[in-house]
Amino acid sequence: MRYETYSHTADAGVRGYGSTVSEAFEGVAMATFSLMADIDKIDPKIKTEIKLKADSLEVLLVKWLNELISLSSLNSMVYSKFQVEIDDKKFALKAKTWGNKINEALELREEVKAATFADLRVEKIGDEWVAQCIVDVRPPLIKGKLSVYGGLAIPFSVIIPVMFSGGVMSNTGL
Repeated sequence: MRYETYSHTADAGVRGYGSTVSEAFEGVAMATFSLMADIDKIDPKIKTEIKLKADSLEVLLVKWLNELISLSSLNSMVYSKFQVEIDDKKFALKAKTWGNKINEALELREEVKAATFADLRVEKIGDEWVAQCIVDVRPPLIKGKLSVYGGLAIPFSVIIPVMFSGGVMSNTGL
């Protein structure tokens, strides 16, 4: 299994390769988190299990990455190890991921906000599966586990709940 990132106008492309579709999904997850931090420096201590279903492999890929991105943000985590099983007939995914909490020693590269349907592909080319899409990114404005949102320095884990709560800061416990 291998992975890579590629340039896109204002965002970034993530691509995973594998001898199976499951390996390609593992690779694209590695590519996504390699945008956030040096994943070789993440001690994979904390395990998370994920189950998802979709209407196609392409939609499953976007759901997979967005689930990882959401969990990362909500739990202040960076993931570095992935074990994926995909039923490509039922478009179902079962995965185990391992990572660790974001800490002050970890230098964050970019904040990955979401996986998109742009440049979305999941296909077998010859003997190899390829899974890719564009992810929305922005550079962290403060090193470590803080970002600037609305002029306030707040943890990444607060940004997503605030956005979905209509921006009411009192809902975040701040």
